[in-house]
Amino acid sequence: MSFYPPSLDQQTRAAREAAGVSFMWHHIDTCLPCYLRDHHNRDGELLLGVPVAGEYLIEDVLDALEDEFHQIAWQLGENRKGYDHDEAQKALQHLRDENEERLGRVFDRALETSEQLEEAGCEEWCQAWFLLTWDVPEEEEIG
Repeated sequence: MSFYPPSLDQQTRAAREAAGVSFMWHHIDTCLPCYLRDHHNRDGELLLGVPVAGEYLIEDVLDALEDEFHQIAWQLGENRKGYDHDEAQKALQHLRDENEERLGRVFDRALETSEQLEEAGCEEWCQAWFLLTWDVPEEEEIG
């Protein structure tokens, strides 16, 4: 029996398998960028962060995630093993659908409001970090 929690890769793979999908978005943290651990993209991953403040609704955060995704999606294309834009977009819609009843709720009341951040002269805001994961095809063996 292991006392270590499963790795993020194991967790995201298990979530995709449980949902029966090959692409899935996961909210992995809300913090300043300097506090995000393990933030490089591996095969089958795309990490995106969107700024958040205490008054932001879940709908605001998902809208910002979608905007951020569309700004970088054209760069992914065939450069990422196993990436499929249509499947990534379907997974984003699924995330929105899962939260349909909660869209009007505040994302995180514990965060400072944008007004408080501006008054304090903060240049860096917390980010809501989302990880898109997908199944990467096995390397073909060279005979």
